[in-house]
This record gives sequence, C-alpha cells and structure tokens, in this order.
Amino acid sequence: MQKQKPSMKLKHMLLNNWPWKIAAFFMALVLWFFILNITDPIRTVNIPVTLTLRNENALTDGNSQIHIDNIEELRSQQVTVSVRGNSSIIAELETNLTAYIDLSTSDIMNAALFTESYTEGLNVNIHVNQEDFGEGLELQGIRPHNVTLSLDTIITRAIPVRIIEENEVHPDFINIRESNIITPAVINVTGPSAIVNNIDHLSVLVTLTGHTASFVLNNQDVIPRNSAGAVLLMPPSVIISDTVNIEIPVLRRGTIQFLTPYFMGMPPDGFDVLNILLDTRTFEVAGEPEDIASLAPILLDPIPAELIESSTEPFEHSYNVQGYLPPGIFLTEGMHHMITATVNIEPIIERDFVIPNERFNIIGPPPNTQVLAEEIVITVRALYSIMNQIINITPVAFLSNLDLPPGEHQIPLNINLVPGASIVGEMPMLTIYISESIDEYDEESEEAFLEDDYESDDDE
Repeated sequence: MQKQKPSMKLKHMLLNNWPWKIAAFFMALVLWFFILNITDPIRTVNIPVTLTLRNENALTDGNSQIHIDNIEELRSQQVTVSVRGNSSIIAELETNLTAYIDLSTSDIMNAALFTESYTEGLNVNIHVNQEDFGEGLELQGIRPHNVTLSLDTIITRAIPVRIIEENEVHPDFINIRESNIITPAVINVTGPSAIVNNIDHLSVLVTLTGHTASFVLNNQDVIPRNSAGAVLLMPPSVIISDTVNIEIPVLRRGTIQFLTPYFMGMPPDGFDVLNILLDTRTFEVAGEPEDIASLAPILLDPIPAELIESSTEPFEHSYNVQGYLPPGIFLTEGMHHMITATVNIEPIIERDFVIPNERFNIIGPPPNTQVLAEEIVITVRALYSIMNQIINITPVAFLSNLDLPPGEHQIPLNINLVPGASIVGEMPMLTIYISESIDEYDEESEEAFLEDDYESDDDE
C-alpha cells in the first residue's frame, strides 16, 4: 500500500467526519459553561447599603444657605441595590458599592431660593456608583429609588433677651424689671427658618430670693422660648452666638405723692373753674434707701393757659409721672405711670331768692321791736353745680349788742352761703321799728292783730 503524504493526511482528518467534529465542539462549549456555572454562577443579589450624602458643604457655600430638616434621617437611610452577575464579581462589588444623592445638583440649589415651592419636600433620585461595576455586572434596580428632602433656608434673626425672676426678694425691697440691664439685649440666632422663627425670646433665669442689694451675673447662658414661654430644644444646626451679662437692681420700696396743679389764664366770660380732680395722687416707687427717705410731694405743672382760655366744659389733661421722678427713683406699678387731671369748667349763673320774714333769724331783739320788711330778695351768683346746692337761705340779724333809740332802723343782715357762691350787689338790710315803750308796741300789735282778723272775716 502506498503511503499518504502528511499534508494529505491532515486534510483528510479535517474534512472527513466534520459533522461529528462540530457536535463535539459544541458539547465541549456547553461543558465549559456548565463547569463555569458550578464554580462561579450568575445570579441576582440584593445588596443593602447605607445612603451616602455627597457635597453637603454645597448647602452652605456662598449664597446657597439651605438646610435639610430630615438630614439625620437621610444619613441612616437604608437602600437595597439589586445587581445581576457572576458571584465572584458581585462579591468584589459588595465592599465598594455606594448608593448616594448629590446635594450640589441644580435642583437642590434652586430650591434654596424657593423653599416655599417645596412645602411637601423635594424628591431626589438615588444613584449607584456604576463606574465600579465590573464587566458582566448589570444593575437591576434600587429600592427606594428616590428620597424626599425637607428643605428650609438658613436665616439669622436678632432675638431679644428677657430675664425670668424666680421667687421674690425681701418684702421691703423690690426688683424693678424695667431697670434690669442686659448686655447684649439682643442676640443673633442662626439656623433653619422653621426653628428660628419659632423662637420668641431668649431667657435667663435669675433667683431673687433673699436679695436686699443689687447684684451682677456674668456670662449667663440663654434659653430659647416660644411665645407661650415654653422652652425650645435646639438642634445642632441652630447657632446662638453669645452669652449675656445682667445687672439686677434690688431697691427699697416707698411711696411718692403728687399735688393738685394750679391753672394759668381764665375761662371765657360767663364760665369758671369749679375744681381740678386727680384720678390718683400716690404711686409706689423704689430706690436706694437714702433716696426713698428724702422723697417729698411733687407739684405737677400748671394746666396750660390755652386749654383754660378755650374751654367752656370739663376736659382732661394727663401727666406722665416718669418725667417728675427724682433721679434714681423708679415706679413699681408697671405700665401705670399716668395721672389724669379733670378740669371741671361750668357756666356762672345768677338766681333770685325771695326770703319771707318768718325765715329771718333775729338774735336779741328788744321787746318793742317790730320787723317791717315782709320779705327780702337777694341775687346769688355761683357756678351751676354750686347753685344747685343752695336750698334755703336764712338771713341773720344781731340786735343784742345794739343800743337803738325808738324809731325805724336799717340793720345789716348776715347771710352765709355755700363756698363759691356770692351775693350780687350790696348786702340787703333789715328794716325794723322800735317803739317808745313796750305798751305802745303791744297796742300797735293788738291793733294790727284786730285789723288782720277783721280782714279775714271780710274775706270769708
């Protein structure tokens, strides 16, 4: 048999039985994949990771003053990342996998200026660092796929400081709140607007028990409170810049009296001032012991002439007590620091009074004295309210000390009126007749009686 050449033999091996050879190749390939899936299978794995916040400093850089109210919650947010691939590659990824949100994105920065548009929060997608994925890894999903940011702007407010006194000083002493000195009186507070705007004031607690002299407290911490006085707990995002120094004056109690002012000018014709009444005269005050001991009554300034000269009816004029207090003297009655003077102006009126002789009061007349006047008429001038007080007028004539000869005489009358009333014109005189003797007086009296009795019969 003739031997084949080597080239022909190779050609024969490649071309003969080629279907079997192709089948063997595919069987080998399947066997390789089978072995590979046993040693490094492809699978889908849910990997838990903690959410990462990137570029947090972008929230407060430059003009982008923004605060995320739920940032602590976001820092602990758990995220599940679903990945498909070979187990060996996934195992390497688990240690490097990061789920994050980027806080420097334009959406968040714009929200810093328009937080009122995000009252229900801003939704931000969660991302995964796919650049760390090896070949053959595929991201299947992220749960949750987004988070909600509760946005707020960071503001700075100047908030007043108040002192809250605990207990009372000695009964003879007092702390005047208005005279407490707080340095500084306002403090800048920086933080999220929702928190800072809820602060009504900053307070400092001061214990007054047993104090009988002024004292100073330095470097006192302040406590934020709302408008109802409740203490507010501040998160780390709120910055209170200062402590305060406080001077607490503790002063002795006392009283001060104010005198009724006089008035300048005169009311219009036909009117006059009845009186000036003060709604209060005495105020409780406090000061150093020596200042309290030297207090004297204070005269208020006169009622201005222009008010008097233009008024035909009552009016009020007020005085601020603070302007009359001596140096070092303070009111203790809080907001009550006014005195109101009521100036009562009334019309002047005149009235005629007819007084019959039975109301004459003649003291010490001789037995032979006869009153000739049946009545007298007097005109009284007084302010309206004073005139209403005049009911009966009783003229008085004193004859006991007079040595009068027989005949007709004019005797001065004494008429006492209420203060503020006067008689217009001359005081009226009482006309009397003194007889020569008591008998003559009796005869004339009897004739007068008979004459009166006769006239009475005629009338009947």
